[in-house]
Amino acid sequence: MATKVSKKEKKAKKVQEKAQFAEIDRRLEQERRQTEAAEVARLKLEAKLAYEAEQAWLKAEEGRLAEESQSMRSFLEWRNTTLAKLEAEALAVTDWAQFLDTSGLPHPSREGDVHIFFDTISSTFDKSFNSLLQTLLNIHQVTAAAEELALGEDQKGNVKLAAKYRGYMQKLEQLANVRLDWTTNYLLQHSYGVWADKGKNIECGKIGSWKLALWVNHGKNPRFRVLELPEISVVLNLPKQFALANVAIRLLQKTANPLTRSRNVYMSLGGVFVIDVLALPIQTKVVKIWTLDFNLAKEGKVRNLGYPIPVVGQSTATAGQQVNVLPIGVEMYIPTFIIHWNPSPEIGWWDAEEQCWQTTGITDIVHNGHTHKLTFQTIHAKPLAIIQSRVQQLPYKAWTISPTSSCTALLTLHTPVLDILLDIGEGWCKLLQPVIRELKGIQAQQLPPRVLLQHLSQCGLSLLPEDDDAPFVAATIKEMAFEKFVCRDLALTVPAFRLASSDFNKIHGSGVCVARLQEIPEALWPPSLEKSKVVKTVIYKPKGVTLLDYSAKLKDYPERLSTLIAEKLATYHASVLVSLQGACSEESWNKMDVGNVAFTECVKDIAYALRLFSFGP
Repeated sequence: MATKVSKKEKKAKKVQEKAQFAEIDRRLEQERRQTEAAEVARLKLEAKLAYEAEQAWLKAEEGRLAEESQSMRSFLEWRNTTLAKLEAEALAVTDWAQFLDTSGLPHPSREGDVHIFFDTISSTFDKSFNSLLQTLLNIHQVTAAAEELALGEDQKGNVKLAAKYRGYMQKLEQLANVRLDWTTNYLLQHSYGVWADKGKNIECGKIGSWKLALWVNHGKNPRFRVLELPEISVVLNLPKQFALANVAIRLLQKTANPLTRSRNVYMSLGGVFVIDVLALPIQTKVVKIWTLDFNLAKEGKVRNLGYPIPVVGQSTATAGQQVNVLPIGVEMYIPTFIIHWNPSPEIGWWDAEEQCWQTTGITDIVHNGHTHKLTFQTIHAKPLAIIQSRVQQLPYKAWTISPTSSCTALLTLHTPVLDILLDIGEGWCKLLQPVIRELKGIQAQQLPPRVLLQHLSQCGLSLLPEDDDAPFVAATIKEMAFEKFVCRDLALTVPAFRLASSDFNKIHGSGVCVARLQEIPEALWPPSLEKSKVVKTVIYKPKGVTLLDYSAKLKDYPERLSTLIAEKLATYHASVLVSLQGACSEESWNKMDVGNVAFTECVKDIAYALRLFSFGP
């Protein structure tokens, strides 16, 4: 007969079972914590051992790389000494050319002469547009010389000197604008007397492709609509607002592009065409035998009203005026050296507030490619220019640098628009292709790399990319010092090897540069790059350079390359020359060992100026 269990006993049993389960949970938790602690200790020990092993490896690598760098010391010292001699010789030639120069203009390398020029420009002014244009051309000539010096210092990596010369350029541009306003103000002050005596209210000047004109509306003819300026080959079709307005219009066409870089993707080509709508200053008066001249030419600035013309008493146009503004029609001729890739060029106006070129408000663009006549309508009386994307040639599709002799090479650059061929020599580059009429003046010139690229950019073949262009073309920007080292190191191989782009360069990010190397036993009969099975892959990381001597045509090539790049214990060297020891013929090694310094330095300069590893494949 079963014994009846009381409620008290049942309760005690439940308490006991609960305590047993709690003890089991406690023991399981204790075992779990012990296991976790043991795992953490194991991982810490493994990490410590791995760290110690890696540090030992890095120390050994550091010592090995230091030994390799030391072994190249005499070679690099010889290169640096040779470069210094070449620069001294080039400087002597420049000094002699400056001594023979009879233009009277200062060379930007002579700081004292430049500051005297600044003082002279800022303390005098011109009383006619022809005289003013000559002054503006002189300023432009000094500015162009300063720009070439700045580009040369960019090549050498002299940031401070490059900034100094660009500071000169900014100062010269400011002085040019001041001189323009002084002369304009002087002519405006005396314009009524000239109109009253001679019936003349237009002043024009022209020197080459630089043109300047001033129209003063003293006639107040309500039927006046067309302003024809045959002296400078410009016609303006003016809205009726100008017919009775107490204003002047100043036109300036120059082939110098603005120094300010547009914040958007546009760049200007062939200079600017500026339309300024100006208020009339106090006029010079003749009282009996006295002439009252208010002498504001130097002290006052012209007042730019803008367009639409604001009503009297206001500094800017009303909202209603800005909405209903009628366009100004422009007929003009553009420089013959401009390359625009579209059937009709795009025209923009400079937005000073946003610091960029804008296209709104410019319509009815018609261009005659034979006569170079350009007509359009604009609601903006501002600096106008033919514009196009400065990243049109980016990103590069492929590139190669192939030796053609012991001190020359051919750079082939495939862009989304066309193929470009440059001849590289001892300190100079020359454009070989494309052969088009707009580039005829540049085609035969041997110029320093950055100077050549700048001239091409001014014509419309933009090939001087900068880091801020990357977002527009989704480029993977390599760190500047790293990319410059890669270009300098690879340039040493060009006397004996062809350099070529690799499709894997972008895949592995900003900390890796990948290229291809192909040995060229005889420059006159180079082997095919794409058909060859002995093309090496050279891989650069901040720690050094290594080679993958494995054909890219094999199926597992991408995996092998990725493994080699990711592998921490891969063997890296201080220079590609060290990597190639024993991996090329003795003849090729000798070519690199005694390679022409001016030539290989020029290869480095053009490769880095083009940013082949940042904007190439």
